Amino acid sequence: MKKNDFMDAPEAQGEEFIIPTRYRQPIGSHLSWPVGARELTKELSNIPQVKELQITFAGGGPKWPKGKEPTSSPIIEARFSYNVKQIQIIEELNLPKWSLTVYPVARSERAEVKKALVQTGFKMVADWLIKHSEFENSEGDWEFKEIWNSKLKELTYKSRDYVLPEVSSRQTKIK
Repeated sequence: MKKNDFMDAPEAQGEEFIIPTRYRQPIGSHLSWPVGARELTKELSNIPQVKELQITFAGGGPKWPKGKEPTSSPIIEARFSYNVKQIQIIEELNLPKWSLTVYPVARSERAEVKKALVQTGFKMVADWLIKHSEFENSEGDWEFKEIWNSKLKELTYKSRDYVLPEVSSRQTKIK
């Protein structure tokens, strides 16, 4: 894993704001990122916590033979995680409360996944982030994960509240 430098206040430098990338891990040649930081920033620019987000491009992933990709793969995960008991560690490591993780997809499916993200996926992530923005000063661990089903060619999502899983754990199709 490589740790990238975080952007200083772009507004002060007269630069366009792009959600900072925390890590970009290496991926295999048969994989591709379905979306980049610039496009995520554009699609999520209307959310209140956009400047608090950091992106991780998760690498590695399962090794599978060409043509034998898994049926379901995570695509984007949005997360809020904050614990007062761990505040010293959070501050020392500069860990974000709000984060996005982008997972690689099979290169052969990148166009289909991106089309699904543009049609419904980005809006679902933005809606979840807006809905949960009120928890900024709360303790908890909330997660929203979009999952690509390569057999059905559709996105689904899971939303989970790790503090109260019985309240908000669900999985729903996005069409």
